[in-house]
This record gives sequence, structure tokens and C-alpha cells, in this order.
Amino acid sequence: MKNIPQEDVLRIVQQTGPTIPARITKAVGGDTFLIGAILNDLQKEGKIRVTKLKLGGSPFYYTPEQEFRLDDLSKYLKTIHKNSYELIKTKGIIRDREYPPQVRASLREIKDFAKPLEVQLTDEKEIFWKYYKLSNEDAKRIIQDRYMKEIREKKPEKKETQEKIVKVVPEETKKEQKEEKKKKPEKTQSEFMNTIIDFFGKKNIEVIEKEIIRKTEIDFIVNVPSGLGRIKYYCKAKKKKSCNDGDLSSVYIKGQTKKLPVLFLTTGKITKKAKEMAENELKGIIIRENI
Repeated sequence: MKNIPQEDVLRIVQQTGPTIPARITKAVGGDTFLIGAILNDLQKEGKIRVTKLKLGGSPFYYTPEQEFRLDDLSKYLKTIHKNSYELIKTKGIIRDREYPPQVRASLREIKDFAKPLEVQLTDEKEIFWKYYKLSNEDAKRIIQDRYMKEIREKKPEKKETQEKIVKVVPEETKKEQKEEKKKKPEKTQSEFMNTIIDFFGKKNIEVIEKEIIRKTEIDFIVNVPSGLGRIKYYCKAKKKKSCNDGDLSSVYIKGQTKKLPVLFLTTGKITKKAKEMAENELKGIIIRENI
């Protein structure tokens, strides 16, 4: 196997990024498996980053200095996500609850371009989205300017400083803080997996692909028996006490991108609002709760 120096791969990324492994392989030789391993090492060292967006199954690799060029990749977005990209790029800031479930679900899929923020307006925490090029400070200023009237109407008796009224916390930071607190391995994941596998066994459902997203969330591609033979489904399994309309719409959008019908499984319950949305807007989705 040809020995490819890490520096050669990094140099190609610096010159051509954002780029995919196949293009790097063409430039430096070797095979995609070797190049993929080198890219993985460079990513761990913090020298390059990787996109959530993929082209033919491959993500794009780029250096931190090339982040401003991610807009060039928007042409690879599916139509439903491209519309959301244009929306966040134009508005800069989007308040999650002000948009229909399909838009909210799509924003959760275009993580390279739309960054989630946990925002506290007085005593209420909400999810906002910011265009990836917008700094947290600018995002905070925009949110204050747009929603200050609402804040004052909610809390007219308090004279708090504006800096303390709006608290913006990146969702990524919030997740990292949670992970820091969890040092010990848990058995939750295997127990949840066994629950899902038992359900599949009882329903004679065949697993084709499996991807563990996190300990409480697993993606599957499955074959579901029907009167016309087996039908391929995209399946989302969630260990969650209560699943809302955002959970369902996000799964439905992902099923559309995969061009597959959707099976949604949860150990908990589905909210009334989510069930109504599924009946009226998310045609064809199959839901099973309390499994």
C-alpha cells in the first residue's frame, strides 16, 4: 500500500477544500480507505473539519479557515433543505416556534448552515436558529432588537439590564456540558436496542441497516411485511417520555430525503398535537408508541 504523508493530504484540503475523499485520492494517490483514515486523524487533531452534508455518501472536509466557503456547497442540498438554507441566510435569525413543522425539521437537518441556540427570553427558554456566519454576539443583538417589545410586555415591572434579559447558549455547548457530566458507561443503550429488536421480532420486521445516533436514538432501514410482500421503511426509534410534532416532522423529512416511507417507534407517548399533525400533514407515517 502506498504511503501517503499526512502533510500531503492536509495540503490538498488547504488548496481545494471543502472537498471529498475521492478528489483527494485523485490528487495524491492511494485508495479512499487510506485517505479516509488520514482525514479522520487530521479531524481528531483539529486541523480539519467535516460537514454533515454529504455528496454520494461522502462528507466534505475543510480547514477552519475555509468555513466561509460552505455556502458553495448549498447547491448539493435537496430542494426541501435548499429552501430552508435560503430562509436562514436571508433572515439571519429564525425563531423555531414561528415556523411550520416542515421548516423546523429541515433546519435540524442542515446543521452546516443553521446553528441552534438556546435563548432565554425572561423566564422562558426557546430554540432559535442563526445563520452559521453570524456570531453569537450579533445573534444576541438581533434577538434583543426584534423581541424587546415582547420582553417588556412580559416583565414590565422589572428594570433588568438588557444584557441579562437575553441569554444565548449554543446548543452544541449545551450538549458538550451534558457529556462532560457522564463519565461512566451505561447499559441504557443495549437495553433500548434489545427493546427495539424484540419489537421487530414480534412483528417479523427485518433489519437491513442500523445506525446508533445516541444512546436514546437509533436509525434503521427495515423490511416490513405487508399483504403485497415486504416494504422497505426508514425507521426512527426514540427512547423518550413524550415525542412532539418536531420529533415527527424531523423524521418525516428524513424519510422524504431517503425516498422511503417512515416508521416511528418510541418507548413513550406521542403528544396530541403531534398525532393531529401526523393525521393531517404527514401522510403515510406509521407510529407506534409505548413499545
